[in-house]
Amino acid sequence: MNSRKINFYVVEDEEPARKELISALEEDEMIAVAGEAGSIEDAWKGILKTAPDALFLDIELQGGTAYQLLQRMRDESIEIPPVIIITGHLKFELAQQALNKFRDCVLKILTKPYWDAWEENFQECKDAIYAYRRASIKSGVGDAESDVVYLREGSMTHRIPVEHVDYLEVGGGGRTIIVTDDGRNVTVQKTLAVFLQEMPAYIIRVHRNNAINKHKISHINHDDHVIYLIGNKRAIGIGDVYYQGVLRMLKG
Repeated sequence: MNSRKINFYVVEDEEPARKELISALEEDEMIAVAGEAGSIEDAWKGILKTAPDALFLDIELQGGTAYQLLQRMRDESIEIPPVIIITGHLKFELAQQALNKFRDCVLKILTKPYWDAWEENFQECKDAIYAYRRASIKSGVGDAESDVVYLREGSMTHRIPVEHVDYLEVGGGGRTIIVTDDGRNVTVQKTLAVFLQEMPAYIIRVHRNNAINKHKISHINHDDHVIYLIGNKRAIGIGDVYYQGVLRMLKG
């Protein structure tokens, strides 16, 4: 499911900072840089030409701001891909305004210098982009009926029709817990990211710690960013970086 590289377009007005970011991105074998720009106009042309999977977008650009670029894309009915905002401390308030206005597009705000927590923050963003991709894949309830997984837990192997999976949860120590509607909690020795690659597209990651079966959704509270599943009283949180994927799933 995650075999295709993520193509980023990098928009940063300061060339040294832009080149440093591109260099860091290209160190990841699952990342490609589709293009780069320092101004709104160049970014606009480049994004239309390359149709990237995601944007790294500085808040202050030559010719305007990230807010104006995103608004132009929206006004021209150009689908905005997942966006990671990068900003200095002094511009954080402006970045927050962009997040509030484009909450369905912005995955995360990274405050410069962002290298100290780069690996953790960027991994979360990549996971969210993969989740967005999964949410973009259409799948019907009929597909769910034929999907079955066999999971070994100690001396037991469980046969689990995926249609009966309610949600998945990070179990710690590289493990994943699978919770089903018949009351089973099965733990496998795989990370959530790895396990999701083996699951159908309707199993959607909604938080760094959880994925859900989208066919089991009862309702979503968008104010509190939580999902409720049919027959399950637990409220499952939607992580900010995964919210765009959830909205994409609802459109599908």
